[in-house]
Amino acid sequence: MQTLDQIVEDLFNKFTIQKINPCPPTPIKPLRAQSAFRRKPQNPQQILQQATQIVERKQVLLNTIQSMKIQRSFTVCKTEESNKPVKFERYQILSKLAVGAFATVFKAYDRMTDSQVAIKKYNSNLLLSEQKKLLIKESEILRKLDHENVVKFLGTYKNTIVLEFIDGHTLTNYLKNQPNRRLQEKEAKQIYNQIREGVKYLHQKNIYHRDLKADNIMIINQQVKLIDFGLASEKQLCSDYCGTPAYMAPEIFQKKPYDGKKADIWALGVLLYQILCGKVPFPGKNDEEIMLAQIPKFMLPKSISKEFQYQLLHLLDKDHTKRKL
Repeated sequence: MQTLDQIVEDLFNKFTIQKINPCPPTPIKPLRAQSAFRRKPQNPQQILQQATQIVERKQVLLNTIQSMKIQRSFTVCKTEESNKPVKFERYQILSKLAVGAFATVFKAYDRMTDSQVAIKKYNSNLLLSEQKKLLIKESEILRKLDHENVVKFLGTYKNTIVLEFIDGHTLTNYLKNQPNRRLQEKEAKQIYNQIREGVKYLHQKNIYHRDLKADNIMIINQQVKLIDFGLASEKQLCSDYCGTPAYMAPEIFQKKPYDGKKADIWALGVLLYQILCGKVPFPGKNDEEIMLAQIPKFMLPKSISKEFQYQLLHLLDKDHTKRKL
């Protein structure tokens, strides 16, 4: 195994010979004695210039090899959606955090800031124009937000979104580790109030999440962070059919224009019920079953305190005009 110095020396010798002798050397004929005296001595400036060029070439080779060494240490991650490797010179991909319908989120190391970050890359099954449209929309929304209960936007990098890395658990996984998958009311109040504060902040900024659910809420040391703004909108009057069915308001299923703010409030009610009861209030295997579950009069478990019963009745009112935080 050759050392780096040996490799450089070999390349240097090869490079220098090729530059000085680009063609095979011609046989040297014996010179007559008097011919030697007729040759003019080489200009010292030319000798110095050639030597300088050789030194510069050697430095270029050294820099190239050093760059190759650094590039070999870059992490290359192959996604499930494509066989093409995803390279990030600034970021070292450490692991895959989540795969969604539109994007994949990676945990990464930022070489520039010496910190861990989350990188969101839109899936390759989307058209390039769609990827760029979604990225621009989400990044424009995120850069306007600055709240302790909302994931922090760090920037964009090569058609990806860079976010703070939250070393915690989703609310879904957090509840799975609790008895009966629910929280006692004291802790439930602490968690829910943070979710509500995050949503209230979004609405003050005229931003509507439209995909509030347990998977899109992170918990780290009892602090809540709202994540995934891929479906967020700055228009309060919405018309596109989107969201996660178990958390979608009745008016969305009707496929008519709806109020994004009121849809978020309904989703908050579903989350609060899930935190207190360990399940969603309107279960179903598909959209139709969930719609049917929403039709009967909503009955609250008697185990829930009056304080939370009051909140749930206002959050989960089928008349969206009466819904309030």
